[in-house]
Amino acid sequence: MAIPDLPSPCGPAGPIRHPGKFCRLALPMILLLAAGCSALLPGTSHQVRSPWATLEGARLRFDQIVTVADKPSRGPPSTGTDLHILGFHPDRSPNVRVLNHLEILERFQLDLTDAFVMQGLDPGLRACIAGGHRCQGYVLTASNIQRQRQGNFFLDYFRFEQETREQGWSYNALVLVRDGVVMFKQWDGQPVIDNLVVKKTPLGPFQNLIHVLRRKVFDWGGVL
Repeated sequence: MAIPDLPSPCGPAGPIRHPGKFCRLALPMILLLAAGCSALLPGTSHQVRSPWATLEGARLRFDQIVTVADKPSRGPPSTGTDLHILGFHPDRSPNVRVLNHLEILERFQLDLTDAFVMQGLDPGLRACIAGGHRCQGYVLTASNIQRQRQGNFFLDYFRFEQETREQGWSYNALVLVRDGVVMFKQWDGQPVIDNLVVKKTPLGPFQNLIHVLRRKVFDWGGVL
């Protein structure tokens, strides 16, 4: 018995009558699947707003603040008006927290009865603390962190393995003011943040189901 010739899938008699168009459409999909579809993975952005778009911009402004302990060649100490212009004042910038003198003591973990520790402090910090309630602190926090999932789309989608790349920067500045004059300043932060967080779930989407079944077994065992 002769086997009839089957029509080619690409051609007038086949389901794919325009092979060129089919290849142009199918090839990107094949390449996307071959690459693990990482382009389809979600990403998030966490930004704490500030007057500066970059860490360098924040540092440049911070360096312009003059304290009472700085060299006379830098000029007179900065005032509240100067802080407002530079962007370190709560009336000017978002995400600025105001500290009272008790919170300042707690932040530096200071014991006012320990004369040795107090003498070793920065002169501006010591003078501000000595002012009691006249000493006030401004804490400015700024950051820009991008989180992007990467890796294999299917492993991520079914929660077998999820990789998240975190990149960006963070910056914190502290300025102490007494009677409208800057007494002390300090900064800390992370100029470069580059972390890879990997979460592996051996059972993927069934992981939570196993926990539920195990809990049910324990519940039934208690009843019995």
